[in-house]
Amino acid sequence: MRSLKNRTKVFRSNIGYANVQGLSTDIGLTGIQFNVATSIFYVTYVCIETPASIVVKKAKFSRMIPAIAMAWGLVSLCTGFIHNYAGLLATRLLLGAAEGGLFPALTLYLMTWYKREELAKRMCFLFGTVFPELHIDN
Repeated sequence: MRSLKNRTKVFRSNIGYANVQGLSTDIGLTGIQFNVATSIFYVTYVCIETPASIVVKKAKFSRMIPAIAMAWGLVSLCTGFIHNYAGLLATRLLLGAAEGGLFPALTLYLMTWYKREELAKRMCFLFGTVFPELHIDN
Protein backbone atom coordinates (compact mmCIF):
# COMPACT_ATOMS: atom_id res chain seq x y z
CA MET A 1 0.00 0.00 0.00
CA ARG A 2 2.80 2.41 0.84
CA SER A 3 4.51 1.90 -2.50
CA LEU A 4 1.25 2.50 -4.37
CA LYS A 5 0.67 5.73 -2.45
CA ASN A 6 4.31 6.75 -3.08
CA ARG A 7 3.93 6.20 -6.80
CA THR A 8 0.79 8.30 -7.02
CA LYS A 9 2.61 11.17 -5.29
CA VAL A 10 5.50 10.90 -7.73
CA PHE A 11 3.22 10.96 -10.77
CA ARG A 12 1.22 13.84 -9.36
CA SER A 13 4.35 15.97 -9.05
CA ASN A 14 6.00 14.81 -12.30
CA ILE A 15 4.09 17.33 -14.38
CA GLY A 16 6.23 20.08 -12.84
CA TYR A 17 9.41 18.23 -13.76
CA ALA A 18 8.06 17.63 -17.27
CA ASN A 19 7.40 21.34 -17.67
CA VAL A 20 10.97 22.16 -16.65
CA GLN A 21 12.17 19.68 -19.29
CA GLY A 22 10.14 21.38 -22.05
CA LEU A 23 6.58 20.03 -21.92
CA SER A 24 5.07 23.45 -22.60
CA THR A 25 7.11 24.00 -25.74
CA ASP A 26 6.73 20.40 -26.96
CA ILE A 27 2.94 20.48 -27.01
CA GLY A 28 2.56 24.21 -27.61
CA LEU A 29 1.11 25.47 -24.34
CA THR A 30 0.52 29.20 -24.09
CA GLY A 31 -0.46 31.52 -21.27
CA ILE A 32 -2.01 29.78 -18.30
CA GLN A 33 -2.70 26.47 -20.05
CA PHE A 34 -0.07 24.67 -17.98
CA ASN A 35 -1.60 26.01 -14.76
CA VAL A 36 -5.05 24.87 -15.85
CA ALA A 37 -3.72 21.42 -16.76
CA THR A 38 -2.04 21.13 -13.38
CA SER A 39 -5.11 22.25 -11.44
CA ILE A 40 -7.77 20.35 -13.38
CA PHE A 41 -6.45 17.11 -11.89
CA TYR A 42 -8.06 18.04 -8.57
CA VAL A 43 -11.52 18.57 -10.07
CA THR A 44 -12.06 14.88 -10.74
CA TYR A 45 -9.94 13.87 -7.74
CA VAL A 46 -12.30 15.64 -5.32
CA CYS A 47 -15.49 14.69 -7.20
CA ILE A 48 -14.61 10.98 -7.29
CA GLU A 49 -13.58 10.52 -3.64
CA THR A 50 -17.07 10.20 -2.12
CA PRO A 51 -18.65 8.03 -4.84
CA ALA A 52 -15.54 5.86 -4.87
CA SER A 53 -15.79 5.18 -1.17
CA ILE A 54 -19.43 4.14 -1.57
CA VAL A 55 -18.59 1.82 -4.47
CA VAL A 56 -15.59 0.37 -2.63
CA LYS A 57 -17.77 -0.40 0.40
CA LYS A 58 -20.17 -2.39 -1.77
CA ALA A 59 -17.57 -4.10 -3.96
CA LYS A 60 -14.71 -6.35 -2.94
CA PHE A 61 -11.41 -4.73 -2.03
CA SER A 62 -9.60 -7.52 -3.82
CA ARG A 63 -11.10 -6.27 -7.08
CA MET A 64 -11.38 -2.53 -6.54
CA ILE A 65 -7.85 -1.68 -5.40
CA PRO A 66 -6.19 -3.54 -8.32
CA ALA A 67 -8.73 -2.03 -10.74
CA ILE A 68 -7.91 1.47 -9.48
CA ALA A 69 -4.19 0.73 -9.71
CA MET A 70 -4.55 -0.60 -13.26
CA ALA A 71 -6.59 2.43 -14.35
CA TRP A 72 -4.04 4.74 -12.79
CA GLY A 73 -1.19 2.89 -14.51
CA LEU A 74 -2.86 2.98 -17.92
CA VAL A 75 -3.59 6.69 -17.66
CA SER A 76 -0.01 7.34 -16.52
CA LEU A 77 1.23 5.39 -19.53
CA CYS A 78 -1.02 7.37 -21.88
CA THR A 79 0.43 10.61 -20.52
CA GLY A 80 3.60 9.83 -22.45
CA PHE A 81 1.73 9.87 -25.76
CA ILE A 82 0.02 13.27 -25.62
CA HIS A 83 0.64 15.75 -28.43
CA ASN A 84 -1.59 18.70 -27.59
CA TYR A 85 -3.37 20.62 -24.85
CA ALA A 86 -6.60 18.62 -25.15
CA GLY A 87 -4.71 15.37 -24.64
CA LEU A 88 -2.99 16.79 -21.57
CA LEU A 89 -6.32 17.89 -20.09
CA ALA A 90 -7.90 14.50 -20.80
CA THR A 91 -5.08 12.57 -19.16
CA ARG A 92 -5.02 14.88 -16.14
CA LEU A 93 -8.79 14.51 -15.67
CA LEU A 94 -8.57 10.72 -15.95
CA LEU A 95 -5.56 10.61 -13.64
CA GLY A 96 -7.50 12.59 -11.04
CA ALA A 97 -10.42 10.19 -11.36
CA ALA A 98 -8.17 7.16 -10.90
CA GLU A 99 -6.30 8.61 -7.94
CA GLY A 100 -9.48 9.96 -6.36
CA GLY A 101 -10.63 6.43 -5.64
CA LEU A 102 -7.32 5.18 -4.30
CA PHE A 103 -7.08 6.89 -0.93
CA PRO A 104 -10.67 6.11 0.16
CA ALA A 105 -10.16 2.50 -0.93
CA LEU A 106 -6.95 2.17 1.07
CA THR A 107 -8.55 3.83 4.10
CA LEU A 108 -11.58 1.54 4.02
CA TYR A 109 -9.32 -1.46 3.50
CA LEU A 110 -7.38 -0.59 6.64
CA MET A 111 -10.64 -0.13 8.54
CA THR A 112 -11.57 -3.75 7.87
CA TRP A 113 -8.32 -5.08 9.35
CA TYR A 114 -7.70 -2.95 12.42
CA LYS A 115 -9.65 -1.96 15.50
CA ARG A 116 -10.52 1.66 16.03
CA GLU A 117 -7.66 2.11 18.54
CA GLU A 118 -5.12 0.64 16.11
CA LEU A 119 -6.34 2.46 13.02
CA ALA A 120 -4.82 5.84 13.85
CA LYS A 121 -1.30 4.39 13.91
CA ARG A 122 -1.84 2.64 10.55
CA MET A 123 -3.24 5.81 9.00
CA CYS A 124 -0.10 7.62 10.17
CA PHE A 125 1.95 5.07 8.24
CA LEU A 126 -0.17 5.69 5.15
CA PHE A 127 0.09 9.48 5.48
CA GLY A 128 3.75 9.16 6.40
CA THR A 129 4.53 8.00 2.89
CA VAL A 130 3.53 11.41 1.52
CA PHE A 131 5.06 13.94 3.92
CA PRO A 132 8.72 12.83 3.73
CA GLU A 133 8.52 13.19 -0.04
CA LEU A 134 7.11 16.68 0.27
CA HIS A 135 10.10 17.56 2.40
CA ILE A 136 12.48 16.10 -0.19
CA ASP A 137 10.72 17.84 -3.12
CA ASN A 138 10.95 21.25 -1.50
